[in-house]
Amino acid sequence: MSERIAKKQGSVLKTLSCILLSACIGGAAGYGSSYLAKNLWTVQSSLEKPALTELGNYYSLYSTYQLLNNEKANQDPTGDIFNRFKQLAGSYEHAKVFWENTDYYKQKLTDDSQHDSQLLDQLSREIKLLDTNAATTQLSLELDNPKRARELLTEYIDYTGLANRKNIYGELIVKWKTLFDQVNSAANLNVADTERQKWKSMLSMMQSVKPLDDQLVSYHFIQKPGQAEISSPNRICWAGIGSAIGAFFGLFIGLFIRRK
Repeated sequence: MSERIAKKQGSVLKTLSCILLSACIGGAAGYGSSYLAKNLWTVQSSLEKPALTELGNYYSLYSTYQLLNNEKANQDPTGDIFNRFKQLAGSYEHAKVFWENTDYYKQKLTDDSQHDSQLLDQLSREIKLLDTNAATTQLSLELDNPKRARELLTEYIDYTGLANRKNIYGELIVKWKTLFDQVNSAANLNVADTERQKWKSMLSMMQSVKPLDDQLVSYHFIQKPGQAEISSPNRICWAGIGSAIGAFFGLFIGLFIRRK
């Protein structure tokens, strides 16, 4: 009886040893294989809404427009400006247009339209916007070149900021022109002097303002795009998968030996 127990225990130990050895071999193989995989690098940037002083003279002109148009003044438009920036930065179509005009994408073009289309789609999805509903937002980019990842994320943020500024300025210019035409027409109407003087005062105020100064910034950097960090392959993950596969085969081999 004791001999049978000892034999059984010995068999169990052999199986466990086989599993452990196979897991170690599998883990080492998985870790080593990760060096054969293509490295990908991720760079990140943290942003928040801009300060009023970072809007240039936009805030002054917009406040003046609201005053003259009898609108409720928006005391802090920075939140709305930042939200619009985030919507644009997270837009797939916006990212697609950006990549189409980069040297990085153009240098990778081939005569295969399907390949080029897939590459453009992949690059457009590599720019990720995180915490889109939070006060702080992160933008990240994953590429196979750490230096280019940092440069291109910086370019994308600049590109998006300029596009957002263009949209915001365009809207204010249209509103301002519409109101100016209305005030100018009213100032030239044959009405009572008091009423006419009111419109002329408004017209004079609108004529005295300075043009938009192109200084509006849609965001404030908490952290600019910094040094890229390797994000793939995850060598620990590869080692873990290799160990799991090795352990499975070790169990199979151990059970096969026990049956024999």
